[in-house]
Amino acid sequence: MKSNNFVTAASILLVVTYLLVMRIQIDEPGDMTRFIPKTALVYFEQRKGYEIFKKFSTSSLGKKIESIDFAEVAKEIGEGDEVIAVINNFAIAVKFIQTNKLIKELCEKRFALAVLLPFDNSLSPLNKSDFLQENLVLIAEPNHPAKVIEMLAAAYQGSSGIASFSSGQYGRHRIMRIVQDGQTFSLVKIEGVFVMSQNERQLRLCIDTFDGEQPSFSGNAEFLAVKNSFPAPDSLLALPLKNAGEYLPALFADYDFFDTPFFAGKWSSLQGLIGLGYSAKKHQSAIKEKILFRYVPDGNVSDVMRDQHAIRATKPSRLSLTTPSPMFYLWSNAFNLEGFLPSTLTGGEGWSDDTDIVARLEAITGKEFDYQAMFSKEVIVVAEPAAESSSLPLPLAMIFIRISDKDTLKAILKEILDIFKIPFETGEYGPAEYVYWSQSPQDGLVPLYGFFGELFFLGNSETFLQKIIDTNNRGLSLLDIDSIKKITPGLEGENNWVIYSNNVQLIEILKIGLNTMGTLMAIEDRELSIKAQVIFNKILTPVLDGAKMYDASFTRSYYTPEMIVIDVITHISNYH
Repeated sequence: MKSNNFVTAASILLVVTYLLVMRIQIDEPGDMTRFIPKTALVYFEQRKGYEIFKKFSTSSLGKKIESIDFAEVAKEIGEGDEVIAVINNFAIAVKFIQTNKLIKELCEKRFALAVLLPFDNSLSPLNKSDFLQENLVLIAEPNHPAKVIEMLAAAYQGSSGIASFSSGQYGRHRIMRIVQDGQTFSLVKIEGVFVMSQNERQLRLCIDTFDGEQPSFSGNAEFLAVKNSFPAPDSLLALPLKNAGEYLPALFADYDFFDTPFFAGKWSSLQGLIGLGYSAKKHQSAIKEKILFRYVPDGNVSDVMRDQHAIRATKPSRLSLTTPSPMFYLWSNAFNLEGFLPSTLTGGEGWSDDTDIVARLEAITGKEFDYQAMFSKEVIVVAEPAAESSSLPLPLAMIFIRISDKDTLKAILKEILDIFKIPFETGEYGPAEYVYWSQSPQDGLVPLYGFFGELFFLGNSETFLQKIIDTNNRGLSLLDIDSIKKITPGLEGENNWVIYSNNVQLIEILKIGLNTMGTLMAIEDRELSIKAQVIFNKILTPVLDGAKMYDASFTRSYYTPEMIVIDVITHISNYH
């Protein structure tokens, strides 16, 4: 296959050329973006990539994935030979990466990949394979002195089916070319760093950039932002949407979902976004990640983005509205209720008038219902798993929303209950007053709503509400919970979003949900249900069990005049 030939020839090229051209002297290079032109579409950089890959392969999740026979599962659910061949080829490629000493030498220290702006605009990214082969550039910083690589090169020279080598001068630099199976790969060594591309025009552009004849990517705002987010990040991705914007829609144009109104609406809401950056760094037993969205505040920005960024970050309030060990906690002062449920609140394109809940409420009650004025953007969500003894293991959850007019909302909700003759009871617990469904069929799961000071709440458990109020009355907050404190720096600072999750508990909830879906599918389509159960039992269950190594996560997000900043910390158990 072309992809396998590319990997093999690229590896051989990097080493053999090393010997044929000149003696290697390992220098400590600067930013690899010195070789990348300013117009690059995507830039990715990885440190200690081979080490990270090997650690993952021996981790709980890595072992679970390696133990799965994907080809056998594909056969069992009736997939054809073509799909099975793809799976087998992918497995071969993974094994090649795991065992190939040359890849270890080249990727263990630092490497980078960049997709450059095509020279020929007629080359459409719809043909993704050709698009990448023509415009992908690889940069690698060797790990060991020349003598180590010479030993590897000698072994490869004896077994490789290389057709021919050639070289040519380009300015102060010598480009080496290797031809294998009708494909040509070109490489240059500059200051101990290898730069390689299958398109020699792109390689020459990288040389010109290094020589200062072209502006480089090193000054790109996305690159600088993520580079400076951590000291020497392990992974770094910069996506300048000003460069890549016209190519991204074409990359997805052959997928059906791209033409749906839902996707089109979400895509239009990103108007004004000019860049995306990502960086990650392993720190003790946690992974720290940062995601940056850059936009032009005074430019042609979508209404959604403009409204969101008008909300200033503040210190989270009511952190005491929690339990001593929440499975999930969310606080936000930028929650857009209409954006979250656009079709169910006010109807939407392709929806009938019956889906306009606001209009129906006004018609039923005879009262105007201005939900935008009544509900603020400050929201708190708390959830825990159901008790193990529960016969219906739905998670216990409560949502609190700050409101401006308690009396009007109370009257509207009371009138709705009366009109639909829903049996209800009222209750009080401390300062909270609530209304619950008196004929709830499940002990412990009781649909209810109520008011707690200036907050309106909605939930599914009376005992869970009481547990939250007890925690609040004791003055305990998220900042006092040991399991949360170790991964939540920045919780007490100014934020627009704060999210904590116990991933182990969430994964168990997900497994229950998937299993329930499989049971329901059996009622509709037995054959499909059998296939789903095979996938669930032989792929999803082991993968989800392995993913429990990422046992807890904390996310904070805040808006600046030019960026949306998202910080994520994920704690890892038994992973060193």
